[in-house]
Amino acid sequence: MLLNIIPYKAGVALTVISLTKVNQVLMMFGHKLVPVNHKEIEE
Repeated sequence: MLLNIIPYKAGVALTVISLTKVNQVLMMFGHKLVPVNHKEIEE
């Protein structure tokens, strides 16, 4: 059972890490895109 649980936990950990990185990238792009949109609206 332990041999089955270890890969499962590793997969879950990798999924969580990848989702966290995706969220960070989206946040970064979101912060960069918002000022651009405001500038376009002002013009």
